[in-house]
Amino acid sequence: MAGPLINAGLRRRNIMIAGYVIMAVAEATVLTDVAPLWMRLIAGVVFSTSGALIPGCVFTYVPELAK
Repeated sequence: MAGPLINAGLRRRNIMIAGYVIMAVAEATVLTDVAPLWMRLIAGVVFSTSGALIPGCVFTYVPELAK
């Protein structure tokens, strides 16, 4: 999921920050009883999907750091 965003020219740092923020908001939505059930289920899917942004960015740093 992070690969196409990196290839589009977005900075890895910004992608990782977006991933952290999206995961935090989704987690808060899932774990509170304020939101209706359907919204909590969608937030769970968003949490799981956005979690792929962070390791995708981290693994693209490996070749640069190995030099």
